[in-house]
Amino acid sequence: MVRKTLSLNQKICLLLISVITVPTLLYGYWEASQVQERLLKQEKQLLARIIVTLEQRLPGGFDEILAAEGLSNADEASKRAALNRRLQPVVDEISRRWPGYGIGYYSREFNIVALAPYNADNLGRAAGPHVLEVYATGQAVFSYIKDGFTQGGVPVVAYSHPLFYNGQLIGHAWANSKTSTIDHASNVTIKSN
Repeated sequence: MVRKTLSLNQKICLLLISVITVPTLLYGYWEASQVQERLLKQEKQLLARIIVTLEQRLPGGFDEILAAEGLSNADEASKRAALNRRLQPVVDEISRRWPGYGIGYYSREFNIVALAPYNADNLGRAAGPHVLEVYATGQAVFSYIKDGFTQGGVPVVAYSHPLFYNGQLIGHAWANSKTSTIDHASNVTIKSN
């Protein structure tokens, strides 16, 4: 077996290609991660604004809404339906201000009570594991969701904020958006380098 050795010119050429290519690729990935990080920060700020609006528009606690409807002693399905009747118009109105975002109210006792985009099948649905931290810590949670409660099967970034009433954690409000815009910007950055 004959082994071919590279000439000095070939070795220098390979070295130059490596010296130019590797840093360029590393810079491209670094820049893409910076773009993605910046976009995620902007998205988190927007999701937080949506959450603040949801929180401000919550008319008291869930128990107070049910008491006003005369349903304090009703069954769970009736209570959930009453909360939905009262809160769905609020969610729909806020959703019109921010189209393309998933938003809603979640009751610790009754699960999802209002959401946009509206899907009756999701009313009463339990929150995914990414939200459990809200209840464990009483703090807002920003998460990336690949499966489970997504928008049409597309991954989302979600912001879940605890709702307190009279010092009690009664549920949470959430806002989420598809990651496709962020992923697209990151991919464009990589390809442009």
